[in-house]
Amino acid sequence: MRFIVHGLLIVLVVLSLSLVAIRPWMPSTVICSDDFLLHTLRTAQLESLLREGVLYSRWAPAMARGYGYPFYNFYAPLSYYVAALLSLTGLGNLNAVFLTFALAFVAAGLGNTSCTSRPAWRAVSTPGV
Repeated sequence: MRFIVHGLLIVLVVLSLSLVAIRPWMPSTVICSDDFLLHTLRTAQLESLLREGVLYSRWAPAMARGYGYPFYNFYAPLSYYVAALLSLTGLGNLNAVFLTFALAFVAAGLGNTSCTSRPAWRAVSTPGV
């Protein structure tokens, strides 16, 4: 029981710290970034492909000025699938990309915490103990 409470406490701490870090993104404005609009456009492209029934597309037909581009051959599309599925639920592309970024941020914090909280890692990370 003590381990469950300890684990839940760690998850709550990571979530609260993640929310503090994600807070500047909360207003629905475009994040000042070099590639945020590209992520939004790629999500819209994948969403339209999913609406047409194409589950895994290696070719993005609307990219490169309508000539198409083999984007999904060269870049892993998992984050775009998450954003496209969120967009299909009615959030819209912009909010779906925001939420995908936030979920990735929280997942990174939880993954980092789970890796560093194991006893074997603790012994390696704290020499002399």
